Amino acid sequence: MKLLDNTNSLLGDDLKETLQPGARLKIAASCFSLYAFEALKTELSKIDSLQFIFTAPTFVAAEATDRLRKEPREFFIPKRGRQDGVLRR
Repeated sequence: MKLLDNTNSLLGDDLKETLQPGARLKIAASCFSLYAFEALKTELSKIDSLQFIFTAPTFVAAEATDRLRKEPREFFIPKRGRQDGVLRR
């Protein structure tokens, strides 16, 4: 058994190298994104079965591993610049 931490060795790269048509795949992880599925769609469509076990913290929004922190952003566009841009066009 090989441990993949998705930092030093990537699961997607390993799957692309090792999955063969007719294979059976079992994965245990806290998340599997649609982006990952899209990247592996060709390889996954050739296997016989896929079993995915969601480990903690699945479906817990406060503890989600891929949750993006949203920060309020403010932008200031000087009035003079707006007017000049409109007048020049």
